[in-house]
This record gives sequence, C-alpha cells and structure tokens, in this order.
Amino acid sequence: MKRQKRGNIHIPDLALRTTAGAWKRLNRDLGESTLDMIMVHDPVFRRGISAEPIFNDKLILVGACEPAEWRERYVRIEWGEALGAEIGTRLSLVPQEGLILDLGLRSALWLVQKRMAGFLPEKAVAKFLAEGALTRIDDTPTFDFPAYACWRSDMDEELAGQVIGSLKSHFDSKYPN
Repeated sequence: MKRQKRGNIHIPDLALRTTAGAWKRLNRDLGESTLDMIMVHDPVFRRGISAEPIFNDKLILVGACEPAEWRERYVRIEWGEALGAEIGTRLSLVPQEGLILDLGLRSALWLVQKRMAGFLPEKAVAKFLAEGALTRIDDTPTFDFPAYACWRSDMDEELAGQVIGSLKSHFDSKYPN
C-alpha cells in the first residue's frame, strides 16, 4: 500500500463524514460496513478488517484533586475491558461504586469539574497539565495506548494508503516524539 508522506489529501471525488462514538460502536459499525474507516485505541482485529498503528500514546494517572487523595477520588474511565482490568489489578483500585466514565477525552473536563482522578491519554491532556488544571500523579504506572486506523479490507487500497499517510503526517506533526 502506497503511503502519502506529508500534507493534506486532495481527492476531489472523496466525501468524508466524521463521527465520534464509543469504541465498541465504531468497531461494530466498521464490521457491519456502516463505516469505511475508523480511528480507535482499542481495535477489534478480525477477518476483513485491516489495521495500522497511527501514533503511540500512554495512559497516565491525572487528578484535579490533591495528589495524596487520588485513591479516594479515583474514577474508572472506560478504555476497554482488558486495560481496565489491568489498571485495577496493578494498582489494587476500587473505583467509585456505580460510576464508570465512558466519555472518552471529555473525561478530562469531568475530572476537573468534579475534582477527581483517573487515567487519561498523556498527549490528549498535555494542555490540561500545562495549565495546571490536572496534575500527573507520581509513582504510578503508565499503560501503552496506541491509536489505530482500521478499515474494511475491500476499501480501495490507494485511497486507504492516502488517508493513513495523511493521518500519520498530522499526528507526527502534532505530537513529535
């Protein structure tokens, strides 16, 4: 598959519709051919679906509370079942009963408003950290959290390559290593 190196895509006959949604729904819609391509952190790998990593990130524990109080103020943020179980096990965490956030990156605002703590993607919360709205909780593990582009394998190979190249170029420039 030929990859576009830099710049924006210019394909006159291409129409885009972008949508935000829970990773389960996006994976389902891709599998049912409702969507042609998705970008998610927790792809479902299966026959008929191609996937490629776009950028690497990691989940870090952040809080809008006093760092010493993070355990009492911790809320689970939904990043996938396997990752949720790993986080809970490695840190012996018991989240707030009956409360799991499935707001994606909007969870950062919720943490700030409610003065809570939770795991969020480092690159996505860099601005909150720089502004002091959130604080990184020291001495806690991080968790790999790569983002993938996934597309139907029957999609035009050249088009998929151009879109993947453009996504990589965008995120390389936005989040240089």
